Amino acid sequence: MEQDETLVVAKAIAEKILVLMGTEPQIIAKKDGQGISIEININNGGTIIGKDGKNLDALQEIVQAIFFKKTSMRKRVMLDINGYRKRSIDRLMNLAIDIADKVAATKEEVALKPMSAHERYLVHSFLQGDHRVTTISQGEGEARQVVVIPNE
Repeated sequence: MEQDETLVVAKAIAEKILVLMGTEPQIIAKKDGQGISIEININNGGTIIGKDGKNLDALQEIVQAIFFKKTSMRKRVMLDINGYRKRSIDRLMNLAIDIADKVAATKEEVALKPMSAHERYLVHSFLQGDHRVTTISQGEGEARQVVVIPNE
């Protein structure tokens, strides 16, 4: 299956589900470095995004599973509704920087609230180049969190 066809398939899957949910989505699908990115604009997207993006994550898993079933291609399909993921990444980056500054100043470690694996990955990535601090993950399952530790 050609690249353009995969974009059409991924877009059609997302659109069909969202229409069945009673929305009138405007969708743009494009190739990104790791797979397919689907940007969705809808009215009142908060319900579909859900608390902490959990509904959006579930919708993304469904779209990805159907995409694999239809194409047999293991590509990552990333959904974003009304720019929610972009804003979340920006907030997470600002939080990571603020916590690193606090830890470097106080020399006391700080444990962040439990996060998804992807959010933890982003925090570790954001602070990887900050030589003032080290990050580790601790805990199990949904209680897993990032701890920011001062370097000596």
